[in-house]
Amino acid sequence: MSRILYVDDDRANLVVFEATFADELPVLTAASGAEALDLLARHRDIALVLTDQRMPGMTGTQLAEIVHRDYPDVVRYLITAYSDLGAAIDAINLGQVHRYLRKPWDPTELRVLLHEGLELHDLRHRIRDLERRMRQVERVYALGVVAASIVHELRNPLSVVMGYVDLARNQVHRLTQLGGEPAQPLGEDLEHTLAGTWEAAQRMGEIVRGVELSTRRQVGTASSDLGEVVELTLRMVITDLRHRANTTTEIARDLIVPVSSTQLGQVALNLLINAMQALPDSRPPEQAVVQVRVRAAGDRARLEVADNGNGVPDELKTRVFDPFFTTKEEGGTGLGLAISKQIVEEAGGTLTIEDTPGGGATFVAELPMVS
Repeated sequence: MSRILYVDDDRANLVVFEATFADELPVLTAASGAEALDLLARHRDIALVLTDQRMPGMTGTQLAEIVHRDYPDVVRYLITAYSDLGAAIDAINLGQVHRYLRKPWDPTELRVLLHEGLELHDLRHRIRDLERRMRQVERVYALGVVAASIVHELRNPLSVVMGYVDLARNQVHRLTQLGGEPAQPLGEDLEHTLAGTWEAAQRMGEIVRGVELSTRRQVGTASSDLGEVVELTLRMVITDLRHRANTTTEIARDLIVPVSSTQLGQVALNLLINAMQALPDSRPPEQAVVQVRVRAAGDRARLEVADNGNGVPDELKTRVFDPFFTTKEEGGTGLGLAISKQIVEEAGGTLTIEDTPGGGATFVAELPMVS
């Protein structure tokens, strides 16, 4: 709950204020402007500052001006005597305070004004959150327009690549037969490599088609096995994982979730790439760890991807899923986690971040299971 900070150099007034309001409102008190600023720096949940005007060292208007500059969301009330009325009016006109109260204050009137101030603070936060969401929608829409034009240009070259891969698979098979037993091992390796290339090209084709149809935003009826998709995705990045970290897996099967294998693969791939990028370059691969776990948690399927990197600071945990937000100096678009969160939430699930015991971060995707 948001706090109220009352500032007055007369400690008797502070005692009376606490006795009057502390039972129903969270109250802090300060005997000077300097003490009030210290409390503001340590308590980020202060929503309203109620300050006396005449105080030694720093007047109420001076304190309100600093609060207005450094904590613009905090609502500011000024208590004045009649002789200080001019200063109060100037403070209101300059935007430093929202209201002024005459001494001595009336408890009934002040109680109403304090509740109004808390409601104003809450309304401001809701407006800021709405503005932030609107900016995200605008940016994602702009990204969608750009992505649609890109995939339109990718469609034809991708079809050519798939055609050549298919042709190469057939040619390798024929050469293996013509070369006899000595060519068998090499032919099998080439066939395996081309099979993986064909699978990746098909996945790219599905992604391209998905982006082309993304404007419809319809919830599909596709479902897939979470464990199976995660295992397939691990194969795509296993080479990078081996060079980057020790990887441990614990993957349960037959956990069917209402997400297509393509979208689910996007989520798994984004989380795996994020885990690898979270590992410091200075850390030797034998000391770096990525853990992948798929299991049932009640009626939901749970995917956990953990790393022992530097972790995510608490102040950034609410922002890592924002579109275009990235802590990488280069190479990061800030879209992988945002897209993954959207896919998971559209299926009725959640994507969250937790601290890894011993250091690092664990991203957890939970999805409802299809019976």
